Parts: sequence; structure tokens; C-alpha cells
Amino acid sequence: MATPLPGSGSLMLSGTCDRHSALRHQTRSRSSVAGAQEPVLRLTVRPPSVSCQTCGASNTPSDSHSGSAPSSSQCRAGPSGNSGANRDINGSGDVINGVSDDALQPQQRSDSQSGGRTPVAGSEPVGTVVICGWLGSNKRYLKRYQDWWTQNGWEPVVFMMPMRGALTLGATAQERVEALVMQLAARKTAWKTPKDFRLLFHCFSNTGWYTFGAVMEGLLKHAAMLLQHVIGSVVDSAPHAEPCAKVWASGFATALLPRRASTSEFRQNVYAWMECFFEQWLKGSPGVRLQQLAAVLQKYQTFPQLYIYSESDHVVPHTSVEAFMEGQSKLGRIVSGMRFQSSPHVDHFRNNTLAYTEGLRHFVADALALTDPSRPSSGVMPHLHPTICIPEAL
Repeated sequence: MATPLPGSGSLMLSGTCDRHSALRHQTRSRSSVAGAQEPVLRLTVRPPSVSCQTCGASNTPSDSHSGSAPSSSQCRAGPSGNSGANRDINGSGDVINGVSDDALQPQQRSDSQSGGRTPVAGSEPVGTVVICGWLGSNKRYLKRYQDWWTQNGWEPVVFMMPMRGALTLGATAQERVEALVMQLAARKTAWKTPKDFRLLFHCFSNTGWYTFGAVMEGLLKHAAMLLQHVIGSVVDSAPHAEPCAKVWASGFATALLPRRASTSEFRQNVYAWMECFFEQWLKGSPGVRLQQLAAVLQKYQTFPQLYIYSESDHVVPHTSVEAFMEGQSKLGRIVSGMRFQSSPHVDHFRNNTLAYTEGLRHFVADALALTDPSRPSSGVMPHLHPTICIPEAL
């Protein structure tokens, strides 16, 4: 029987599975988060509204540029350190087949700027986190996330799918994914205690989410033993699980057309052309392939999931994210989310650094507590299905 949280208005929380009963707890409320962080709404997850004949998307091209450089002191990049233990599979540390782990070097920045913590010298890493970038992302844009994970004891590995690979979804893209899978298998083997190896995914936008699906598919085919080491997934500004021309056109338009380099009329014209193109593109093998990857994620994400998204996302509608969350919840999965009001697509970290990073910390603490009972849970992120939390609780 669903019960409302005290003071939560219309939010209804449904019961959890018995196997997670030890981690049940109520959301604590306190004063709003310090700093200029926008509030996150705590709302009941509802089915998406229908406006697109194919999938219900109602998005329009946005003037926001997902690849914009940080303009706030919250996200400044700091100097890199150097560590001989942090190396790529071939020892180069460069981007090889879309994979980069030169971010394994410790980063030194203040907590107030990055929302992170300086790692203790000589401490063992918690695990490996795979960062799946959005369409048009690069190492500079993803550095803030690499820094945060490094500061919190994780070894980040970056995977960026180039636009050509995202369009063709062919052999080249598959080779990149297989190279990443082999790298992760090598990491587990080289881990100090292989059975304690932990793997986590942090993916961005639909491109990163589908990339995550391709990696999960690769693990199933080539390294199934790694699946038991995956402790959770963090999905930023995604997913829209059904292939949709509107979503793809908006994503490509945002990635290809910087806000300052084009007029609104020009963007609208390009967007209209792209929508026509993707309507035909999705009718072929790419559309089938995307459905296969979405099916993998729907079926095999048996680990905890955190979704971070916004009402103002003009690429992936928030209703699409909540519809997927609801579907996973009905399968008995541990699902939680952070819903912002005004931050643009894949720009929630920069606009809401404190709330974003605190949410990550609590989610990771609870995910680790599920695999290791000796670890304390966060005491904040409730394991109820589905749950959308608020910064006041963090």
C-alpha cells in the first residue's frame, strides 16, 4: 500500500523488495542547500504525455549548447597529477578506440569548486567508473566528471562515441566497444583482489545511454563474469528509450550548431531537415539496432540506477526519463532520480554542482552497501520505487 511522505504533497512511494528491506529509510528534510542551487521537484512519476506519433516526445530544438565550456567557478579544471599505476591497456594514456583513462591521475581542486574530495595518498581505489560521453563531447567537457570521480576514490575511464560511429552503429563502433570491454576485463584481472573489483557507469544523453547498452551487450558476449561486479549506473539527461526522429534531430542540432554561431531561423531550418533525415534513418537497420540496445538495458540493469534530468531539457523530455524509471521500478529494480527545473541538457552538474555531487555520493554509498553489508548506507537516498529526491534531503 503506497504511503505519502510527510510534507511531500502528492508524492506517493511504493514498497520495496524484501531483499532490500535492510536499507529502507525515510528521506530526511532540512534547510535548502547552501549556494545558488536550484530546487529539485519531488513529484510522482507519471506516464509521458503523447505528442509525437511515434513515441510521445514533445521536444523542440534548444538554444542551449550541451558542449559549452564551464563558465562558473564551480567547475574549473585543476592541474593534473601523475601516477604510474594509472595507465591505459597499452600504457599510452591516450584516447585509443574511443577510450581514455588519462583521467586516472589525481586532480587537486577545492571542494567548494568541484564538489569533490581530495583522495588520501596511498589509498586503494574503490573501483572503476566508465564515463560514456554525450554526442559531441570531448575530454575537456568531461574533465569535471573525471576529476570528481578521481577525488572520490574511483578510477575513471572515458568512452566517447564519435558522430560517425553514432550514425552508422557499424563495425567501427563495435570495435571500439569491444576494446573497452577487453580493457575492463584486464582491469579486473590486474586488481589487487579481483573478486572485490567494482564497476560503475556514468552516461550522458541518449548517445551515452545507447553506448552504455552496447557495453553491457559486449559484457554479456565477451566478459559475462564482469556483470556481477557492476554496482550501479548513473544516467544524466536520458533516456528516451524509443527511437525518435525528434530526439535525434534535436541532439545532433545541439551538438553541431553552437548557440552563438547560428541564428534561431537557421537552427530551425537545420533541425527540420535533420528530423526528415532521421525519420528515414530510423526506419532502417539503425532503428532496429537502437531497439536492441534499449532492450538490453531494460532487461539487464538489475543493479541500482540513478537518473538526473530536468524539466527544461529540450533534447530528452523529462516524461520519457520518468516513463523508463517507472518501467524499471515495476521490474523490482532500485530506481531513484533527481529532477531539476531549469538546467539544460547535460548541464546539471555545472548549474547545480552541490546537489548533483551530493546525490552522487549518497547513491554510491547505498550501492556499495548493497554489495558489502559492512559499509554504511547514506541514510538519505530512500530505496523505494520510484523515488525522486530533493536537495533539501541531501
